[in-house]
Amino acid sequence: MQLIFLIVTTVILTISRCTVHAASPRGVFAHFMVGNTATFTAQDWANNIDKAAAAHIDGFALNIAADWKYNGDALALAFPAAAARGFKLIFSFDYAGGGAWPKSVVTKLVKQYGNHPAYWQHDGKPLVSTFEGPENAEDWHDIKAETGCFFMPDWSSMGAGPAVALAGGVADGLFSWAAWPWASRPMDTFTDRSYQQALNGKPYMMAVSPWFFTNLPGYNKNWMWLGGNLWYERWQQTLDIKPDYVQIISWNDFGESHHIGPLDDKQYTAFKVGEAPYNYVKDYPHEGWLKHLPFMIDTYMGRDPSFNEESALVVHQVTWAETCNGGGTTANTASQLQMEYPPQAVSYDMLYIAALLTEPTDLYIESGGTPIFVSSDKWEISPDGGIGLYYTSVYMKSPGKQSVLFQRPRATGGGNAALTTIVTEVDQDCPGNVANWNAKMVYRAWNAPRIGGSYKHKVPLKDRKCISGWGWDNFNPLCSYTCKYSYCPDSCVCTNMGKEKEQPKPKYEVGYPANGDANYEGLCKFAWNLGGSSIDSRACSATKQPAYVPSVSPFLPQACVKGTGPGDNQGLCDYACNFGFCPINVCKCISSGALNKPPAVTDPVDWKVFKDLKDGGLCQFACSRGYCPDHCLAVMPVEGEEEDDDDGDSDRLDFRWVESYLAMGDSFAAGIGVGEVRPESDAYGCSRYSGAYPLKVQEAIQSPNFVFTACSGDKSTDIIKNQFSKAWYIGPGLTQVRTFDLVTMSAGGNDVGFSDVLKGCLFLPTSVSIPLH
Repeated sequence: MQLIFLIVTTVILTISRCTVHAASPRGVFAHFMVGNTATFTAQDWANNIDKAAAAHIDGFALNIAADWKYNGDALALAFPAAAARGFKLIFSFDYAGGGAWPKSVVTKLVKQYGNHPAYWQHDGKPLVSTFEGPENAEDWHDIKAETGCFFMPDWSSMGAGPAVALAGGVADGLFSWAAWPWASRPMDTFTDRSYQQALNGKPYMMAVSPWFFTNLPGYNKNWMWLGGNLWYERWQQTLDIKPDYVQIISWNDFGESHHIGPLDDKQYTAFKVGEAPYNYVKDYPHEGWLKHLPFMIDTYMGRDPSFNEESALVVHQVTWAETCNGGGTTANTASQLQMEYPPQAVSYDMLYIAALLTEPTDLYIESGGTPIFVSSDKWEISPDGGIGLYYTSVYMKSPGKQSVLFQRPRATGGGNAALTTIVTEVDQDCPGNVANWNAKMVYRAWNAPRIGGSYKHKVPLKDRKCISGWGWDNFNPLCSYTCKYSYCPDSCVCTNMGKEKEQPKPKYEVGYPANGDANYEGLCKFAWNLGGSSIDSRACSATKQPAYVPSVSPFLPQACVKGTGPGDNQGLCDYACNFGFCPINVCKCISSGALNKPPAVTDPVDWKVFKDLKDGGLCQFACSRGYCPDHCLAVMPVEGEEEDDDDGDSDRLDFRWVESYLAMGDSFAAGIGVGEVRPESDAYGCSRYSGAYPLKVQEAIQSPNFVFTACSGDKSTDIIKNQFSKAWYIGPGLTQVRTFDLVTMSAGGNDVGFSDVLKGCLFLPTSVSIPLH
């Protein structure tokens, strides 16, 4: 899934304040793509639920698309499986993936499942969310009235303020999809703060995600956002933000590489439909991210978590950054009006190391044979008191083998004790001839010093305050100083929590924003009172200036405001780059600044119309807004003609919809005598051959689930009697199929004795030879 045109210009904060938080956290959900479950059984649902529950996740947010035919089957399996395990589910209606949901269908589903024992209740009301859908906001007045649901949509494309006000304030709370950093900037909380301020006490659901990389041209997606230690940074931020809910993105969205659930051959449809150059997740499990999750969730939920074994996780990107072709992938995406960069400029060749420890450890690293030492006091984040979660990052020296040894001084006898060694390999192979920006990880656990005991953070949760933080640009000197003394307002990002530090004796100097910018007011006042003018003499001054609030938020990243490009694209780049849409594979951005908001879309055009132009989306962006150069117009459908939505192929050749194919029939379908006898021929006491036509069909359509029951010698009655039951046979690599999208059958030949006719024609009596003259 992707967010289309995230309007970040609405991140404007009342910065001198500290946001009022939720009374107490309520729950943690994981975003679950129901569209991956066409062949799921009840046991598949049970297995996923058990694994999520073991990680202390409260429930799945079920992403369901309006046009997916298996929604009913999936929900009928999911809810009983969840109820049997005390696990909860909520709906997340996807208005982007399959188009807008009809109001009546949403109402019916919420009525059907809203009071189910497995459905999560918010103050006695079924909690319902969405992925986008602001255009249908008015529908929710009637849906809420008929179902009594509590409505917390994700309308991130609108921004916080407009989303709160949409349809007269129909939303009871909001979910923000903003879970990833901008380019190489650290992940911040400015968007979270803007939502909390706009909601003014209404519930807020915060997104947490570990990674992002997608290369699915068939979905018009090919970009990455910085991962690194994002998983741990973002959970640390939940302790300061204190949202009502957290939603993990995601459990099983494999196409975007941020899945934390188990790999599953049943769920890779996106790579085929999305025309991926290869399956870039198949060999790289992400379950290492689940290992420390109980500790982090329990901390967020205020449960004073404990652990009884030490453990560590080492993560890095799969491919060495400079080894392979970038595959057209960008860091950031113009589709969200972000300035794009080469992925190598953002996704560094680093080891990201996180550990749950009872006390600090040294790290002895060998990277491609080169030693690196990280002392126990040089972790980027260490828990106050020494017990808890540590994380840091280390640049690798070269690709190949990477070895990380954890050790600390022995309690007695002197010397160092080796705790564990984690070994991983950074690939130099280029599958699909492109780089793989997915995550690769290795996890290890070992006995803690006090075997059988449990360890808790030395500072109780109720007593923890912010003890370190940072700020963007000119805010950083102030935030670095004030956050360590537990004053970390919305203009700053808190990075660690612990026991509140004793403040220095006040100097009673009065500081004012040097240029009058109200965003600095509280920071200057606090910092100068404690530390005086030595803290920051650029942003603060002893002289009071007329106060103002800047029209553009100082917390927003720069956007492209001017660009150019070659040939036919020059005019398009001139136009689109001015509005922040400047794809680097086509255009060159030559000036940046505050985003110029694009004109409204007046003539929507499907991106697939321009797919063969490989123009990075320029024609779609411009033509949808009234500027459409001749080479864009040349590929657009002529008015009155039906638009071809299959990229040049006729609909009859598009078999991506065939998720399950059943081939039944008699000797003709079994391919009797054509090619070699297939090895499973004895499974039902009949023969099948390698040249059978259903095998040719399957070769062309590549259905994920192919069931071949045709049997030599079967008559029509045999097909009805035997083959229908055999259609649900579960063979190697197959899953239980409840319905089939495509069925082929040939029948009747054996009924009329066609084989005897053939024998009569082919095996004639021996005749007298006639000499040739």
